[in-house]
Amino acid sequence: MRTVSGTALVLATLLAAVPANPAQSQIGVLIKKKAAEAVKGKAADKTDDATTAKTDSCGPMTPQKVQDLLRGLQAEGSARNEFDSMVAKAEASRAESESKAKACRDAENGGPTMQKMLTDGFTGSNPPSTGAAVQEQMAKNKAKWEEYLDKKCGKAPGGPAPTYDQRDAYKKAHAAGAKAAGMSEYCYDVAGDRVIAFCMLGEKEQRAAVENGLRVQKTREWLFTADEAKAIQPHCKELMPLLKP
Repeated sequence: MRTVSGTALVLATLLAAVPANPAQSQIGVLIKKKAAEAVKGKAADKTDDATTAKTDSCGPMTPQKVQDLLRGLQAEGSARNEFDSMVAKAEASRAESESKAKACRDAENGGPTMQKMLTDGFTGSNPPSTGAAVQEQMAKNKAKWEEYLDKKCGKAPGGPAPTYDQRDAYKKAHAAGAKAAGMSEYCYDVAGDRVIAFCMLGEKEQRAAVENGLRVQKTREWLFTADEAKAIQPHCKELMPLLKP
């Protein structure tokens, strides 16, 4: 439910020249290429003593962290959906009100009440006798007519539409998701990006990662350890929909 963050992407330190704000498809191409290289070059070289991937201060992906991320993403999605639902209901209510107001006003236009109110002051013993007086009386009658319509039918449709700050609402939802996950927003993004990177691997690369882990062939640095792959792989189907922008 959020845009992939280039700065949070832990794999950016392993894969050269990852764009500042990569799209998910770009991540998939890069990861699949490197994963294929890792499989071809037997990346899981068991003679190497290193057993952890470079994940900076956020730590490795564990089963508990995957569950925490899932909980956070669900909370974030719920907050976003609540905002979207509020906006949809408000817009539907406004459209309904405007439709009713228009129908009411159309029914009143040309009717006896309109004729009576707009001709008020022009009959009787002392009608306006000058052009200026006529204009003044007409303006008064029109103002009274509009006031009557507003009271009976509601404001005329076509006014400025209300605005909703989606960006701010989604930002707050993201913060709420990180809090629910028990992570900083940075580590929340790192975890999400690592899940995206893994889950966009091909079936062959995922299987290799689960069995032995995957590393970059040239640098020998881990993309995913076997334990990380085992933690992420079973949850790809439920996590990926929540990680879409």
